[in-house]
Amino acid sequence: MSDKSKQVLLITDDSNLQEFVERYRPVDACLRCLTPRQLLAGAATNPDQCWLDLDHVSPDAVERLLHAAQRRVYFYSCLPAHAERLPMGLFIRKPCGAAVISVLWAAAETGSTESRPACDRRPVRVPAWLLDFQELDLPTLCHKCVTTLPRRLGFSEGALYLYDPEQRVLALAETSCQRPVDLAVRVDAASRHAFVQVARDGEPFVSDDMRRTCRARGWLPPSSNHPNADQAALIAPLF
Repeated sequence: MSDKSKQVLLITDDSNLQEFVERYRPVDACLRCLTPRQLLAGAATNPDQCWLDLDHVSPDAVERLLHAAQRRVYFYSCLPAHAERLPMGLFIRKPCGAAVISVLWAAAETGSTESRPACDRRPVRVPAWLLDFQELDLPTLCHKCVTTLPRRLGFSEGALYLYDPEQRVLALAETSCQRPVDLAVRVDAASRHAFVQVARDGEPFVSDDMRRTCRARGWLPPSSNHPNADQAALIAPLF
């Protein structure tokens, strides 16, 4: 397969994790699974994406692979003490749900398709303040998002919703709003709620008059029964 962005190397001895990742693999994505023993035998090549099970593999054994990979995902049951020294990546607690694996595969498919040696890749520089969001505890991360991001983006308050695939709702996880907000939003084919529409489109939505803009698009604005819904607002899907 020529598209390296879809080539994922999973290193684990956990047969359940391997089966779960394989079950939700898109048909056109390439997954290679190695056990730690196979890895030590020299079976690995430089992957574009390295998904590492920290329960079974020492990061020292795959240091070269981790640094060469464009993306890294770390699975763990109990976070090891050396986690903070690992190259930047996404930490996923086991066992994880189908929605998490599906999102990981979706992200794997949207990477750059340009094939270049690792030594030719320029490092991606991000604003220093973004480093504050490298947080493993979900409630803490949600709190940081609603208390820090609004001011960074020019807004006074914010709310963060998480999708519950079993209940099919966007549920309020954290808010810094000093006004009523939606506690949950039903996600279904008939929904015209602005949150659902933005999630479907996958693109941020900005308006200086939320109620007016939503009406023009045939959407239901957030907290539409509250006068503050007319304020400028940003709705952004976070994947």
